Amino acid sequence: SSSSRGGFAKRGRVPTAPTEPVTKSSGGTGLFGVILVLLGGVGLTVAVWQGYLTWQVGAMIAGGLLVAVMFLNILLAALRGSGDRPTKAKRRSAPMPELAAEAPSPAPVMTEAPNAPAAVASDDEHEVFVSYSHQNAETVLPIVETVEAKGLSIWIDKEEMRAGQGWAGQIVRAIKSAERFCLMCSEQAFESDHVRREVYLADKYGKAMVPIKLDGAEMPEDIEYFLAGRQWVDLTSLSEEERAAVIHGALSETPN
Repeated sequence: SSSSRGGFAKRGRVPTAPTEPVTKSSGGTGLFGVILVLLGGVGLTVAVWQGYLTWQVGAMIAGGLLVAVMFLNILLAALRGSGDRPTKAKRRSAPMPELAAEAPSPAPVMTEAPNAPAAVASDDEHEVFVSYSHQNAETVLPIVETVEAKGLSIWIDKEEMRAGQGWAGQIVRAIKSAERFCLMCSEQAFESDHVRREVYLADKYGKAMVPIKLDGAEMPEDIEYFLAGRQWVDLTSLSEEERAAVIHGALSETPN
């Protein structure tokens, strides 16, 4: 037998119960004939022995009796065959196993993968990104506030922003969206890895750099490389009011 694919049951011959034999009741008639022949033979033998019949007559009567019994037996068998024909053997057929038809699997629904989220842009495009060391916050923040009061839009990384998540990404987006990059140069700023990374990013995105000198610290060579040829703003000998005015003028110039 061969097995069908797709999860269906094996197909082949269905097992059947053994055929019940048909019994023919012929014993009654045959026994009756034998008894009749025996009785007849005994009677004829006694009659011939007693001299009532001759052997010839007895033999004729016995032959006729035998023929009559055989004829009667044949007649009864014929009548029984026409009136009570044996029924066909009943076969107990095993129920056909239901084919385990599998429900067709639904066609796959083709769904488009969601588009990768675009880089989140800065909420506002600022004119100036200010890079500085948080250790110089007391000097830098008042200057920034004064410059903002004069109408410049400035993005500056404040200490409280570092406590949240994603601040590094915010810095990158702010540098990319700014028109100018202002570096507050100091000993602390030159030692800061964060400031160094911001300088590298500003150069990568081609930002106009404005270096502002807060003290007399010597500039590292790698930062000097990026600031070569830039116009410096020296605040070391200026008052606080003069600083804001000079910075505002330097940052308001059209970037090169």
